[in-house]
Amino acid sequence: MLADIDRATGGGGRTVAVGTIPFRDTGGTGSTLAVASRTVRRTAPGETVLIDVGDEVVARSETPLGRIPASIPRQRFTARQLDAVPSPEGYAVAVADVVRRLGPQLRKVVLARTIEVDAGRELDARRLAHRLRAVNPDAFTFASPTTAGVLVGASPELLVSRFGREVRSNPLAGSAARSGDPEEDRANADALLASAKDREEHAIVVETIAEVLGSFCRELTWDPTPALLETPNVWHLSTRFRGLLREPSAGAMELVRALHPTPAVAGEPRDAALDVIEELEPFDRGSYAGPVGWMDATGDGEWAIALRCA
Repeated sequence: MLADIDRATGGGGRTVAVGTIPFRDTGGTGSTLAVASRTVRRTAPGETVLIDVGDEVVARSETPLGRIPASIPRQRFTARQLDAVPSPEGYAVAVADVVRRLGPQLRKVVLARTIEVDAGRELDARRLAHRLRAVNPDAFTFASPTTAGVLVGASPELLVSRFGREVRSNPLAGSAARSGDPEEDRANADALLASAKDREEHAIVVETIAEVLGSFCRELTWDPTPALLETPNVWHLSTRFRGLLREPSAGAMELVRALHPTPAVAGEPRDAALDVIEELEPFDRGSYAGPVGWMDATGDGEWAIALRCA
């Protein structure tokens, strides 16, 4: 579809589609891929392109994002509007269950938890995205239509990008809380970097990413040891991958499908970890921890993992 639209509008391969893929295909949320009637794209430093495909050829989303209002109320949520799923006690029980199961046949499982928020009013997704970007301009900020509504968030984790034959990935695994006290904050970061447990779990993720991307790449390099990635609220262990794709080069979507879900959000081995997640998590992740990003008609694209989102 994207190639057809690009040819019909003379886009020269630059027509962009944005989309989301759910954490699991078996859940209630489907994949989406939408072409906006008008896109502003920065294709190179100093170069900005306006792509206008026209309303008549656009596959419209069921949930339009609309315009950004001049202002919206800034009311705080109360504790009565927040509902943790599972409860902290239930989550602790599930984690203990996973720990008992870990062994050679189940090396890693990542359990998620969520907070259900009753805002009591309609929230504007694009306005929220702009606020998130202001707080963390280095994150992958998104407000993308899905079959369940609009997914909005700011993720620190690059699943994969593809520009021509160059491919990149930046998996994160292992984290520690930030602190307003500089000495405590530095101590938290140093403890994370020295943690044998966190480094072992990070190594599992790196091992898998290297194996998957290595099957597509003629050349592939990555950081020999994890580094610290700083976000406003959390320290992460980070490893950067860079590769050169074989010819004919795989497109961004093919790379996304091969990588997702990584051990950073599911576990290892993948199928065994997914079975445990299905058994122990009392909710459908939907688009959470799934890929969110964009692609163009040439196969280029950039996809993050949908974290820090709603």
